[in-house]
Amino acid sequence: EELKQPIIPDSFNQAKTKGKTMKERSKEHRERKKAYIANLETKIADLETQVRDLTTENEQMKAQLEKSSSECKTQVVEKKSGAAKSSDTSKNKIEKSFKSTLHEYEDFVYDKLNKKMLENPDEVRYTTLEQAYEHIEDYSDDRFIYIDRQFRNIINNIVGIETKIYQACLKNLKLSEIKRRMKTKKRHSKYFVKKEFRLDQIMFDEEWSKPLMEVMEKYGEELQNFGKTIKSLVKKLVQVRNKLFNTYISMAEIDEKIYDTADYHKQDVKGLFEIYNLIKDTKYMTPHYLWDIPKRPDSELAYKDFELSSSEDDE
Repeated sequence: EELKQPIIPDSFNQAKTKGKTMKERSKEHRERKKAYIANLETKIADLETQVRDLTTENEQMKAQLEKSSSECKTQVVEKKSGAAKSSDTSKNKIEKSFKSTLHEYEDFVYDKLNKKMLENPDEVRYTTLEQAYEHIEDYSDDRFIYIDRQFRNIINNIVGIETKIYQACLKNLKLSEIKRRMKTKKRHSKYFVKKEFRLDQIMFDEEWSKPLMEVMEKYGEELQNFGKTIKSLVKKLVQVRNKLFNTYISMAEIDEKIYDTADYHKQDVKGLFEIYNLIKDTKYMTPHYLWDIPKRPDSELAYKDFELSSSEDDE
């Protein structure tokens, strides 16, 4: 269907623009026109995305079907021939990879739009670039969500479940109190069923083995200090995350001022793409080079300040 710009009554325009200068009315007209065009391009882009997603999904389903069919034929042949070969279970599993929205948009910009821009810049709409960049900017909502998720993953997995149990039950107790209460003889009844529990008591309602008691006696202080150190590090991680987010917010305010003064042009984006293609797979895009972080040799056991494993450059 032919898409037409909605007709706005003259009376509405006159009332709205009454008392305004020609420059202001021209600016408002350009903004309305830009918004209208952007809306149309967004709808077209959404439809193109849907088609692309459906095509990708169809290809993936075809590939899985071909793979399953091939595996079934292989199993039938092995059964008929009587061959008893061990199969590699890892090959039979369907690998599921998760990509964040942030990385999907980065791939879209620096792979697909990159190629289009260098081959034929006229085919790339500026509004498409603008909308895509909104998701991959330093302070975008997608980056906030991704980084917050990574920090939570680190904090949630910083220690094992066993240590979490001890920390939950014993963190507010002195070591002398823990040792005394663990040695206290327990009185159990086979007819007694616990309906409630007290967090500061459940650890001492259990009968612990003699070796564990010896461990607590000998290494209890070191284990308790380990828990305190982890607690301090977790708080520092949260502080780092919050400081990073506040830095993003400040940058967003600065960028808003920049956007009011000047717009980026396709020429600038094309230049960035050309540079990215030259350095994307080099050492110049690694954390070591970008942020002046020393490399930690894989042979070293101890971790020093500001060192990062060199084997994780591609992560």
